[in-house]
Amino acid sequence: MRKGYNGLAGIVRNELNNDPLSGDVYVFFGKNRQIVKMLCWDKDGFALYSKRLERGVFENLQGVIQSPSQEIAYQHLVMLMSGISLVGFTTKTRYLLTKKVV
Repeated sequence: MRKGYNGLAGIVRNELNNDPLSGDVYVFFGKNRQIVKMLCWDKDGFALYSKRLERGVFENLQGVIQSPSQEIAYQHLVMLMSGISLVGFTTKTRYLLTKKVV
């Protein structure tokens, strides 16, 4: 986890084949899963957020995420950072927009 802005943006561009300037948040976990870094483009520059756990590790999502690059909802990212398990987690539909055809 020694990489900074440019190193992580290079991983996004070269290994994930994505555009780091898209505004998406890219999440990188350390080898021991105690450190996480989040890279995102903030209109005029990169923002890099990091968190290191003093005890415990971030959940390994091998059963949930199948590829190196996977899109997750903001709420799920917040739960992951808070220590809530996403394995076996289901979301209930709260609101469904339907169109009436007249």
